[in-house]
Amino acid sequence: MTELVRIEVQNQFGEWRPFTTCANNPSSIKLQLRIALKSQRAGTSGKARAVDAKSGALIDLQYA
Repeated sequence: MTELVRIEVQNQFGEWRPFTTCANNPSSIKLQLRIALKSQRAGTSGKARAVDAKSGALIDLQYA
């Protein structure tokens, strides 16, 4: 596991778009996922995920 996690939001077409990066610890990931869901860009599906920046492995997934 790397030290960085990529936070992504899903658009209405099912494509994952980058939102931000954060530290790889549970509190940072939870906070950034919540922020991503609250500040959704128009046309997003209400889903946000955290993926390992290096390997691309899914770490967490949240729905609005």
